[in-house]
Amino acid sequence: MQAERAVSIRRLRADEWKIYRELRLRALADSPDAFGSTLELEEVKPDDHWKERVAFAASSESQMLVMAEFGTERVGLALGAVPPGEPGVVHVFQMWVAPEARGQGFATAMLDALLVWARGGKAKGVALRVTCGDTVARRLYERAGFVPCGEPEPLRSGSVILVQPMTLAF
Repeated sequence: MQAERAVSIRRLRADEWKIYRELRLRALADSPDAFGSTLELEEVKPDDHWKERVAFAASSESQMLVMAEFGTERVGLALGAVPPGEPGVVHVFQMWVAPEARGQGFATAMLDALLVWARGGKAKGVALRVTCGDTVARRLYERAGFVPCGEPEPLRSGSVILVQPMTLAF
């Protein structure tokens, strides 16, 4: 990547569902042990699923779907969402940075954008789950002020991989 290209973190628009699908499937293929879903489950979903998912996130006050761009390259994805029944708590999902863009601050920038959005929406805190171990992702969240809460739990049903719930109170 060349340093002169512009870096941006921005919310996806409803018409960018194909971009979202591409990034989401790439993330699941690249880092299968980091997500609650799997490539096999997601890649068979019809276009309408992707269109509806992005359209909702683009216009919703309860979701913010962001993408990291470096020039014309799409290099990251993250979702902030307020689940039904949990007003005041934003959950971070789908945080991913492309291998060629890691270590350049994209994850921090996406997380910061989600935290600004959460604070602006009057959230009392942010929650997430991160794969257990001394990982780059875990260190990112700890630097942002997240702390472990509760016991590690399986990544998904039947998984031997454990994730640590973490929270950040405002």
